[in-house]
Formats: sequence, C-alpha cells, structure tokens
Amino acid sequence: MLTRYFLEALMQVGILVPFALLLQNAKDRRSILRIGLFAGIFIAYQLVLVLPRLIPSLDFFGSNWNWEGKLFGIVFGILCYLAFRPLFAEQDLVKVKQAEGAFRAPLAAAIAIVVLATAVAYATGKSEFSAETLLFQLTMPGFDEELMFRAVLLGLLLVSLRERIPVIGNPAVLITAVLFGFMHALTLDKNLSVSFEPIYFVQTGIGGFVWAWIAMRTRSILLPILSHNLANFLAAAVTMVG
Repeated sequence: MLTRYFLEALMQVGILVPFALLLQNAKDRRSILRIGLFAGIFIAYQLVLVLPRLIPSLDFFGSNWNWEGKLFGIVFGILCYLAFRPLFAEQDLVKVKQAEGAFRAPLAAAIAIVVLATAVAYATGKSEFSAETLLFQLTMPGFDEELMFRAVLLGLLLVSLRERIPVIGNPAVLITAVLFGFMHALTLDKNLSVSFEPIYFVQTGIGGFVWAWIAMRTRSILLPILSHNLANFLAAAVTMVG
C-alpha cells in the first residue's frame, strides 16, 4: 500500500516538475533546490495524509473521515513552513494582515468560488445528514491544504519561476492549481491502474487557481482558508437538503 501511495504522489507531481524546470527564473542551484523541495515535500505530504491507513494504531478516532491524517498534514505543513521559509521569505503568505487596496476583487472571487462549489454540489450530489461530515468540512481541508499548497508549495515556486509569461500569467499559480487538481482526481488503484476524473479535476483545479490568485493578491492565506472551508461546508450541506 505504501508503494501505491508513493507512486501516486510521484506521478501527480512528476508530470509538472519538467514544466517548473522549463519556466525557471534563473537556472541556478538554488532554484533547482526549491523545485526539488517542491516535489519532495508534496510526496512526503501525501504519505503523511495516509499514515492512519498505513499504521492502524494512528487511527485514533476510528471515524468516517480522516481527521488524523489531516491533523498530521497540518503539523507537517507547519514544520515545512518553519524549516524552509528562508528559501521563500520574500513570498511568505502566512499572514493575517491583508495587502492594502487589494481586497475587493479577492473577496468577490472568494465568494464566487463558494457559490459555484455550492451550486455544483446541489445540482449533482445527494447524501444523508452527517454532523461529522459538516464539522470536518468546516475545519480540516482549508487549514491543511491552504497551508501546504498556497503557502509552502506556492511560495517555493513563486521565487523560482518567471513572474509572468504570456497567456498563463504567473506559472507558479497555474502549476500548483493543476497539482491540486491532480491530487484529487488523478489516482492509482490497488492494481496500480491509473484513474482520472476530468470533472473533479476541473472543479478542484479551478478552486486551487482561485485560492492561489487570492493569496497572491492579498499577500495572505487567510481569505483562501476561510473561502475553502466555507465552500466545502456549504457544498456538503446542500447535498443533505431534501
């Protein structure tokens, strides 16, 4: 099982590393180190998330949701941020204070992604009421995934890649968004066969792109965390209606 999770994470990030290397700001040792860390941290993070599946004794709560894995992910994200922050200090987005004069558009985008996620969930999903599901979606995903994707991983790429390229804009935003989509939609089954869910990839990739853009504009991951958790909570809640 460990091999499967490792190969899955390697596949997800391995597709994107060549693009990151191609779009480097300056091809020096420090830039390559950051991109290597970007890939290595992501793979390690994916393994940390599934520790309760790999080691049953770490499944403390025995609940329907992976509370333990998300808590481990948050701790791992904090440790990575503290350890590697010097490598992306100029793009440190772990702040509460918002950039002056750049809040209206990010707030509108944050609300829009919540509305979109809720509408899609209402149109496509039905589920039984679960207080645990609502509590989990309101708390865990935003803190865990925003800290890792929009702080550590985005930070490492922002200082390594070109600031803007035609059409795409900032490549770090797009690459982390695609990786976020891959994490949710590109997987390996027990037989190591590849499974890809294009609709889920588009949904999560758009979310990843918008939250990265918001973090860049506000210079903070606070609004992405709030938007992410609220989007997940309302999306889960509306499937329980009716």
